[in-house]
Amino acid sequence: MTDQTEVIKFHGDNITVIYQDGEPYIAAKPICERLGVDWSRQRKKINDPKHDWTVAQMYLVGASKDGKLREMTCIALFDFFLWLATIHPGKVAEEYREKVILYRRECKKVLFQHFFGQKSEQARLEAALAASHAHLLAQFPRWGKLVGLLTSGATEFLVYKRSNMTHQQFDAEMRELDRCGLLDPATFNVGGDETILQERERLRIELMVANSKLTQLEG
Repeated sequence: MTDQTEVIKFHGDNITVIYQDGEPYIAAKPICERLGVDWSRQRKKINDPKHDWTVAQMYLVGASKDGKLREMTCIALFDFFLWLATIHPGKVAEEYREKVILYRRECKKVLFQHFFGQKSEQARLEAALAASHAHLLAQFPRWGKLVGLLTSGATEFLVYKRSNMTHQQFDAEMRELDRCGLLDPATFNVGGDETILQERERLRIELMVANSKLTQLEG
């Protein structure tokens, strides 16, 4: 059910927020119209199952100029930032580029301040971190693919086989994911406090020691 709606002011624009079961969603079509991007293409992208974004169809009063009730495609707050990061300034008409840059750079700050400004500092930092991670995964689709495979429970070997990379490229990508905080040990069931990279290094050393002992025995 739709609980309520509210409007957040952003540099002269009105961002419509709709609550469903207490969770905030953003109406996507008005954003597309302001940023000069084709709504039909963006609607397909938003609803594409491969993105795994939380999307809902909601009816809003005043969603069009005639003030009648209209069905709108709405995207959950955190996924809204992920979607917004896929709209590149270089792919819109020149007169809209500054606005796209403005939305990508500052919209998340305004919305986070609105929704989390009264919460604890820890909650604010966690929310900001989640948005940062979403932005990174949107900017680097190959990272999104790797993280998606890992969180699905696939073994690292299977992830490597599906990534179409050399060992060196794969290790470099994994190190970047780890450096950016995108590899959460709890998410990937790594023992103790080890990251995936630390576990791999430990297993690599254990394998080297085992091979060394085998070589000695064979000698």
